[in-house]
Amino acid sequence: MKKLMIANIKVTDGDLKQLAEARANAVRQALSAKIDPARLLVVPPKLNADGIKDKGKTTRADLSLQ
Repeated sequence: MKKLMIANIKVTDGDLKQLAEARANAVRQALSAKIDPARLLVVPPKLNADGIKDKGKTTRADLSLQ
């Protein structure tokens, strides 16, 4: 059943963007308890690995403080 579901599921770029935004907001909320929320900024997610030149995994989160 699992194989059948995986073979037939449709995941759009919009779905991936929504998931990335939900994760980013969850991290922002968690960090806001310890860091001034004014220093935290959520930027639009990238849906591809363009610009990643190292040999690490392309699934990652980029965090920085202002």
